[in-house]
Amino acid sequence: MEIRFIAAFLSLLALVSCQHEDPLSTAGMQNETEEETGPFGDHPLANLTAIRNALPGNSLELTSEEIQRGWYAKLQTADSYVVTDSVNQDGNTIYEATCSGDTCKFVRRNVQITYRPSEHLDEYRYEFDPVFTLNGIDIGQGLQAFGNDYRNYDAYGIALGGWTEHSLFYVDGGYFVFRHIDLDVAGALAHSVGSATGSVPSSGSATWKGAAVAANLPARELHVGEATLTADFGAANIDAAFTNFHETRTGNARPDINFTSVPFTEDGFKKSTGSKNSINGKFLGPDHVEASGVFRYENSVGAFGAKRD
Repeated sequence: MEIRFIAAFLSLLALVSCQHEDPLSTAGMQNETEEETGPFGDHPLANLTAIRNALPGNSLELTSEEIQRGWYAKLQTADSYVVTDSVNQDGNTIYEATCSGDTCKFVRRNVQITYRPSEHLDEYRYEFDPVFTLNGIDIGQGLQAFGNDYRNYDAYGIALGGWTEHSLFYVDGGYFVFRHIDLDVAGALAHSVGSATGSVPSSGSATWKGAAVAANLPARELHVGEATLTADFGAANIDAAFTNFHETRTGNARPDINFTSVPFTEDGFKKSTGSKNSINGKFLGPDHVEASGVFRYENSVGAFGAKRD
């Protein structure tokens, strides 16, 4: 089994939507050839020294197969799936996403795609590398590259995310380069899957700490940072602080992202103050032991996972 990215496929479909092709299908993907560069130049985490020095993470000694199994376990058993809208290389929306249970729909004009992660495990084809463990959250990266001689393009995909006992969260960036015309197509989106608690406490307070990842496609950057969520169940809202962000290749600091007084839903929390400012999260595991979700802020899409203190 292999993992396949969908971000760039949504971008490509927007370009050729009149053909109504399924961006998640492997049809026509003959003559695949490996490449070593992609949408962010060289693999952005090929040299992990900078990001490991920038954040207080601990060493993570896992093989590609072990990381893959960790991701698969969550994709196979998840009953909750939330994503951001997919965005293009300018940071603008390509497909609008709506989710219910373990299924999300991506809509653009007259094209609608229904996606359930557990049904696409055989399409996942990332090669994984460990990054580190940050605040008790294992962080890994995935890379894939292939070409298509029939359709005359090269494609690259990168995933960066973390997994816990009850959740998997990641950003997914992809890039198409057409060989015979001056045209590139890029896309990114963020995902969170897991086993939802299905409720929200009605009193007291709690804090969750963990990690966050983000993709800023216009800047061709991936970011890793820390996540802190503080809930006031009596007031029925939660504050989400994504701090200490650093860019993965250089280790340079990036601005914090904060969402305050995010209202509770029946099983999580959600808030939107515009097309480029939103957060959508769920409580996961028994007794709301974890929280995970996705966010969009200006030109970035991101995902987070955290454990209750």
